[in-house]
Amino acid sequence: MNSTFISPPQDGRGSQNPSPGERSRPLKKWQRTLAAITSGTLLFGSLIRMMSTPENRMLAIWRRENAVHIVVGILLVAVAVFLLRELADSLERNRRHPLVPLLGRVLHYSLWLFLGGALLSSFIGERGLFFNSVYTVFLLVWAAAFLRPAWNATLRLEKALLAFSPIFVIAGWQLFTYAPWATPKEVPPFSAASPQEKAYPVYIFLFDEWSYKRSTENDQFLPRLKNLRSLASQSYFFENAHSAGPHTFPSVPRFLFQLEKEIHVGDGRAYFKEGDSLQPTDSFPSLFKTAGLHHHKSFLIGFHIPERVLLGDQADYVHIVTFEAPDVKGRFGDTLLLANDVTNDIALRSFNWLLRKTSLRRTPETATRKHAQLVRTIESEVLDTLARSKENTFLFAHLPYPHAPFIFDETGEIVALAPHHALIWDETGYNRHLGFVDYSFGRFIETLKQHNKFDNALIVVLSDHSYRVDPDETDRRHVPMLIKLPDQKDAVTISSKVDTISLRPIIESVLEGHPEKARTLLTTFQQNPHVASRLPNKEGKGD
Repeated sequence: MNSTFISPPQDGRGSQNPSPGERSRPLKKWQRTLAAITSGTLLFGSLIRMMSTPENRMLAIWRRENAVHIVVGILLVAVAVFLLRELADSLERNRRHPLVPLLGRVLHYSLWLFLGGALLSSFIGERGLFFNSVYTVFLLVWAAAFLRPAWNATLRLEKALLAFSPIFVIAGWQLFTYAPWATPKEVPPFSAASPQEKAYPVYIFLFDEWSYKRSTENDQFLPRLKNLRSLASQSYFFENAHSAGPHTFPSVPRFLFQLEKEIHVGDGRAYFKEGDSLQPTDSFPSLFKTAGLHHHKSFLIGFHIPERVLLGDQADYVHIVTFEAPDVKGRFGDTLLLANDVTNDIALRSFNWLLRKTSLRRTPETATRKHAQLVRTIESEVLDTLARSKENTFLFAHLPYPHAPFIFDETGEIVALAPHHALIWDETGYNRHLGFVDYSFGRFIETLKQHNKFDNALIVVLSDHSYRVDPDETDRRHVPMLIKLPDQKDAVTISSKVDTISLRPIIESVLEGHPEKARTLLTTFQQNPHVASRLPNKEGKGD
């Protein structure tokens, strides 16, 4: 009897046993491309969501280059996902050795482990019990799907990503339409004082996160803070000064405008609440506006907050020093690392070590150098401005210490690495930085004395808020403050509560050329135990 041999069905590529992923109709290459781009978008989802908040864009000093970096990062990830997906498929179809298809499946499922976690991270907020629970369920399903190829889990996930494919266009359009907060570099406008009137220079030094409680003992500066104690011996010393908020933002803008209003951030603009409406901050007169009205040239040197946008043209010169790398490659690398740092996906965060070993690395050593460069750039420019200042100079310097990372010793030498020592509860590091505040301030005062600008200057020394580790919010607003009037030689202590946003009349009196009027106003602070401002309950966020 003749028998007929019936060959088993083939899949068109010579394989007699189609892989589990081919039992359902596979996606076409253009569909895989869309799924890969969607994957890349979701990998950057946490960063995109963070930058969708106007206040975060303001504090990041957003520029359109940031949008380019994010979109390029998405496309690079998409290319990597597509190529890995093709490699995994190729290995799964290879039947030359039984381990090769298994290797392809491991690669396939490992890839989607990360991408699936990224999807969860993009749609669930900060990590917590809910996120951890959902992520645990996801890991269990992923493990079961790996053991059950018939589920076609990776194909189903790709099809799910296709449903979200418009997100790349939507997110990209949104990123490029955000108004920038960065402003062009400016040239400092030094000039001589007006010959028609007597002018007194005004220097305001605002240190970041400086605690009264940790800097004083028996309502005097600690003995080791020699430069501050020396200035206090011929200044008004405030035992109960309070900042305009427990955070840098809104405390600094409130101080600059000497207002207790709520501040709101829009797309590329900031606003004060005036009644039921919001008015642009630059429509209100700041201390810089007051300085200009009295023929002073005004300088602002700081970081973290784009004050030029807040002030408009009220200041003559604004320089905001940033943490940005000087080259495009470095800034792009920082964007990739930030996207990885802010994601909740545990699996993705495990790739930090790989990113930090590439040419785009951000090791503790490089992070330390970057922060040290920021501090030294600001300190150097302040010293230069003090040395070149005239009788009609108005300077506001926002200084990023004793704020973390606590990398310096008391003379500004690097003794610790960031980001480990950025931990805010490192009280030993904070105490070192208190010494650095005194050392740095001593250099400022010595520069003024060398250039004969100290005696006739108004000098104000204070902080935007206290050390955030302090348990009570009142303590987080209790800040050191010194005011030295022109030609002042005596020490005066003011024990009553004084808000740092109540200084406009004093500063304006000196700008007008009447320091004796400022002394009279300070006497009212001394005599009135109820000098305090009612601040709004709503507080902004920030460092």
